[in-house]
Amino acid sequence: MADTYELDLEPGADDFAEDEMMLDDDTTKIKSHATKRKGRGFNDHEDRDEFTKEKFDTVEADTAGNAQKSVEGWVIIVTGIHKEASEDVVEEKFADFGDIQNITLNVDRRTGYIKGYALLEFKSYQEAKEAIDECDNTELLGQTIHCDFAFVKGNDSSIKSRGSRQSRRGRDRSKSPRRR
Repeated sequence: MADTYELDLEPGADDFAEDEMMLDDDTTKIKSHATKRKGRGFNDHEDRDEFTKEKFDTVEADTAGNAQKSVEGWVIIVTGIHKEASEDVVEEKFADFGDIQNITLNVDRRTGYIKGYALLEFKSYQEAKEAIDECDNTELLGQTIHCDFAFVKGNDSSIKSRGSRQSRRGRDRSKSPRRR
């Protein structure tokens, strides 16, 4: 009969197991005395007090009806602009209503023509409102233009319902097979 010998590949491993058991006991003691905290800092109330003492720049909640003021003024959007219009032509049309602070005409990179709309910024609400009232449904370079405030305050329910419709539409497309 052959003698069998047992070979210990990890001498002293039993010693480590005893040490680990002692560490586990110490860890559970420490955990039982620890306080769970969430967030970025442990003293949240102190940080909040610090922030409330300082003054921060804010955008004034200046609204008139549904129109809402941008950071520097009242922005109107003009649609239906002829593709060959220039800033000078648009400024000439709206200059009678007040000082125009900024005009933006976006250009299509592919064609080099105007995209068909402009954003004009007036200092006061009265100037912007008068420009909208007087220039809406008028002609500029042979095309009828339409004017309205660029930033309007909507109700929350219409925004939520629009978002849910878009997400449903996206899911429906993903389920349907692709057509080629």
